[in-house]
Amino acid sequence: GMDPQSIVLRPTDRPILYRNFIEGVSPRGIAVGYPEQCNLAWDADKMALALIWKNGFIDASKHWVGRGPGFQKPLGDFVVDFESTVPLAILTSNDAVWPKTPPRERGYQFRGYKLNAAGQPTFRYSFMGVDVEDFPTPLALPDGTIGLLRQLTLNITEPTDGLVFRAAAGKLTKFENGYLLNEKIRLTF
Repeated sequence: GMDPQSIVLRPTDRPILYRNFIEGVSPRGIAVGYPEQCNLAWDADKMALALIWKNGFIDASKHWVGRGPGFQKPLGDFVVDFESTVPLAILTSNDAVWPKTPPRERGYQFRGYKLNAAGQPTFRYSFMGVDVEDFPTPLALPDGTIGLLRQLTLNITEPTDGLVFRAAAGKLTKFENGYLLNEKIRLTF
């Protein structure tokens, strides 16, 4: 017919992983929809948490009907570009410019992901003797809203001078318990 039918993926009991072309992410994107309606897209090319959004997850009809061309937009609300590249780098000082060279050209290697018993993924990558596990999960906040808790675990096999974690890039405004990023996202540490 003229109007393609929607195939909306709705995580209910467990997260859903959607590995396909996602708008705003490289062709190596991995979207994760959580039952809590807090969703993300991980970029396996840039080793970065590329997008976050809430409510609806993905309408898979673009890729599952016909020839599947193009990039699929996240279905929900409040889609935010979060990281454009890997959040870890080796710098000569805290004031040094963040590297612009693609991570893979700097020796970063994506090591896949593993799922815990609840089906939540931990994304893994390595570089220069550092093995990284990035575990983002939905978190119920005291005000009743849902946030995203991100836990990074680093296993370092040799001394690594100048290792820097960049929690966020953009306009930061200080507030009571943390920061407001680009007037959209509250960050607490």
